[in-house]
Amino acid sequence: MKEEKDEPKMLNPHTQIQLTNQQFDLFITICKSEQQPSQKILDVAKRLDDEGF
Repeated sequence: MKEEKDEPKMLNPHTQIQLTNQQFDLFITICKSEQQPSQKILDVAKRLDDEGF
C-alpha cells in the first residue's frame, strides 16, 4: 500500500494543468470576448431550469 506522503504526487497531474504562453494568451482573449451563447446552450439551460436544477 502506498504511503500518504505519495498522495500529493499522485494527485498533482490530475489537479493542475500547464499552459504555454500562447495557450494562456488565447484563453484570456476568449474569456474577455463577449460572445452570445448558442441557441443549443440556451435550450439546455432552459430545460435545466424547467427541471429545477
